[in-house]
Amino acid sequence: MKNIFFAIALLISFVSFGQEDIKQGLVIKYYKSGEVEYKLNYVDGTQQGESIGYYKSGEIKEKGNYVDGKIQGEFIMYYENGEIKEKGNYVDGKIQGEGITNYESYENLIKSYDNAISLNPTSSKYYYRGMAKYNLEDYEGAIKDYSKSLEINGGVDTLDTKTLADCYWKRASSYIQLSSLTDTNDFRLPLAINDYNKFIEIMPNNGTAYYSRGMVKYRHLGGFAACEDFKKAVELGSDYDAEAKELIDLYCN
Repeated sequence: MKNIFFAIALLISFVSFGQEDIKQGLVIKYYKSGEVEYKLNYVDGTQQGESIGYYKSGEIKEKGNYVDGKIQGEFIMYYENGEIKEKGNYVDGKIQGEGITNYESYENLIKSYDNAISLNPTSSKYYYRGMAKYNLEDYEGAIKDYSKSLEINGGVDTLDTKTLADCYWKRASSYIQLSSLTDTNDFRLPLAINDYNKFIEIMPNNGTAYYSRGMVKYRHLGGFAACEDFKKAVELGSDYDAEAKELIDLYCN
């Protein structure tokens, strides 16, 4: 299953560039909001050499090498925090053996924190165990650990400002991942909004946070309710300025 997902991800990533002209040299593809999405190399219209995909934040999303239009050698996919998500070795565009994921390292990390928490439970330990569960897509488990981290935060083991903000952000993201796409009254949506409120109290100049909160309000309460957040996101600048402007045109003018 992991290898199938990996192959599909690569297919989606690279077949969408089109062949409307003969590409030569470095080709850069951009997100609608202007950030670099891919840097690719071509020789006479055929992909050759290094290929790098980026998150909107500028962090590397995937990296590999092409020979005559086919993936050759090691291809790596990354989480936005820089940790390896998946990697595989390719020959003539075909994966060889089993792809490697970072799942085992996260599972081992959870076991280590299980033991550490049993000996001395602290806010930071719950936070890091929650982060490992989040990366394994155990969102229920992540919510419990982030909630416990926030509950006991303070004293000798106090989360720094960035980590505290991330705790609220990841818990909000976990609520959203578990929420129903069709039920606008899903109880998790106002919980996610509350966590974005807390994040914004800590990081008031983060435009992406306003956009993200606006999207949850849009799902839960409708487009008009999200107008102030979308406008604030554009004012501050975010990873989703183009999307926010489209929504403002639809619902806020």
